[in-house]
Amino acid sequence: IYDEPGIDDRNIAILPLSDDDWLVCFNTYTSDQISRTMTLKTADGGQTWSKPRAVCDLDARTRSAPVKLSTGRLILPFYRAPGDQSLAALSDDGGESWEIAEIANAPGFIGDEWDVCELPDGRLVGIIRNNVRGSDGKYDGTFYKTESRDGGRTWSQVKKTNLFSARNT
Repeated sequence: IYDEPGIDDRNIAILPLSDDDWLVCFNTYTSDQISRTMTLKTADGGQTWSKPRAVCDLDARTRSAPVKLSTGRLILPFYRAPGDQSLAALSDDGGESWEIAEIANAPGFIGDEWDVCELPDGRLVGIIRNNVRGSDGKYDGTFYKTESRDGGRTWSQVKKTNLFSARNT
């Protein structure tokens, strides 16, 4: 779909908005270890693509596909790294512009890769991998849950679950 010479383009995910209209997100990763969350679109089923556009100016990465909510709003889960923090990019114009919402870190929790889904009652639920290192130097890897009741603009305090990342012991 896209390859910028000299840049590692990774973590691609696709949201079909219709049969022919698709939104793609990914992040770039430079040799200087700077990353940008990007999107591009096609309106003709992948025959042609728009130029990539940065979601914001933060050093941030993607891991999940954007989600189209029942209201039509798009939400793209992504995260700031280094100095991890989970973020949500919100778009009410089909991905042309984005508003950024933060999921607050907490004692013992630093948000990292995450995903979100919309429940039938309209609540959004996010599951986030904790990126805190223990005294042994290993990442905790516990998954935490957060919710939004306003379309992703604000998020509840994270709560620890009994789920763990397979990347951690």
